[in-house]
Amino acid sequence: MNGATHLATGILLSAAITTSPIGIAVGSLAALLPDIDEPNSMLSRKIPIIPYIIGFFGHRQLTHSLLGAFLFSIPIFIWLPEYLIIFITGYLSHLLLDTMTNMGTPWLFPVGRSFSLKLGVSGGWLEGIYIVCLFVIGSLWGQELFSVHIEAIKGWFLELQYFRFLF
Repeated sequence: MNGATHLATGILLSAAITTSPIGIAVGSLAALLPDIDEPNSMLSRKIPIIPYIIGFFGHRQLTHSLLGAFLFSIPIFIWLPEYLIIFITGYLSHLLLDTMTNMGTPWLFPVGRSFSLKLGVSGGWLEGIYIVCLFVIGSLWGQELFSVHIEAIKGWFLELQYFRFLF
């Protein structure tokens, strides 16, 4: 699956779990995080040195495993424990989506093999159908899921406008 698919899934799942914009950001970033070992991923293009540090094992290895999920969850557990469930949900959503592809996911890395449902390649017809399903879900329930967030953002803008006049 490509970055946009992982991001859309992370946003939708996070919004279904929390009303916190920070929670949605955490879940969305977590859904992108496993691909940080790939130099052309959405996150790696922002911090180009990271794939060469984390990607020591190669793409879809450590970062695409339960061990990777655990290791990346440690800082969240320490600094943002209230968002741990959202982080893990976003992270695991990435692994589940990649498990559907022919390449699969090494859930038990470093032990064992990759698991794959072999339903297609990243960017193929399966991903297209999945994106359409996300669009339909977002269209049907998006207003309900995101209305709280929209109100919070409006409140933040009002606060920012108030502080702008103080300086």
